[in-house]
Amino acid sequence: RDYEQAMQWFQVAAASGKPESMADIGYLYFEGDGGKQDYNEAMRWYQKAAELGDAGAMRCIGLMYKDGNGVTRDYQQAMRWFQKAASRGDTDAMTDIGILYVWGDGVPQDKKQGLRWIEEAATNGNNGALDLIGFAYIFGTGVKQNYAEAATWFSKAAARGDGDAMKELGNMYIDGLGVTQNYDLAMRWYQK
Repeated sequence: RDYEQAMQWFQVAAASGKPESMADIGYLYFEGDGGKQDYNEAMRWYQKAAELGDAGAMRCIGLMYKDGNGVTRDYQQAMRWFQKAASRGDTDAMTDIGILYVWGDGVPQDKKQGLRWIEEAATNGNNGALDLIGFAYIFGTGVKQNYAEAATWFSKAAARGDGDAMKELGNMYIDGLGVTQNYDLAMRWYQK
C-alpha cells in the first residue's frame, strides 16, 4: 500500500470540500499509516469532516473520546458524538451507544436500552450488532437467556457472510445449544 500517495489524493479531494476524504486523512493520521501517528491532526481532520456532516468522522471523534486517544477520556463527549453519527444512520455508532449503555460507561447502566440500540444497528445491516445480540441471548445480558434466539441472530449474521457468527453456530451445533446437536452441520459452519 502506498499511504503517501493515498494521502496526496485525499488532500486533493479534501481541498475540493469532500468530507469523506477529510475523514480518510484523519484516519491515516490516527493510525500512523504513511507517517507518524498524530492524534491531534486526526482530530482536526475528523472535526472538519464532521462539520460537513460526515457521520463516520463523527463516530471516530466519539471513539477518540471513549478511548482517550489524544484527548482526555470523556464518555459524555463520546456519547454526544455517537448520537450525532447515529442520527445520520451510522450503524457502528448505534452499536457504540448500545455498548456504553450495556456497560454503564458515562451513562447509567441500562442493558435493555443498550440492546435496543444494538438491535437498531442490526436491523439496519450491522453484522457486528447481530453477533452482539446473539451473545446477549447466550449469556442473558439484558434479556432472558435463550440459546434458540441466539442461534437465530447468529444465523442472520452468518447469512450475511459473518465468519464469527459461522463459528458460533458451529459451536452451538457441537454442543446442541438452541439447536439440535449435529456434528455434520457444525463442521459445515466451521469450514465456511
